[in-house]
Amino acid sequence: MSPEVFLMDVRLNWVKRVADGELEGLSQEEKELVRGWEESVDGEFLELSNIICNCTNRFQFAKTYKVLRADAQKTLRDMLDPNIRPDISPKAKR
Repeated sequence: MSPEVFLMDVRLNWVKRVADGELEGLSQEEKELVRGWEESVDGEFLELSNIICNCTNRFQFAKTYKVLRADAQKTLRDMLDPNIRPDISPKAKR
């Protein structure tokens, strides 16, 4: 499988953006926080794409991938952790 085909498959299953309608009832600050998290996740996809398409050293690839994966997992955990931002409304925490 080529890197490009792999990335197309990954992109189809990547975290989807939250629809505007699902953000109704949130404050402007909360909406901006959600959109910021989405941008962070999109940036992580770009970093993943870069190492898959451009890294030729397998040890460097493995180390970089491990760091990026840990960062992505932390971002997702933080997004779901109500203790990170206790000032966010209950609707935003679901």
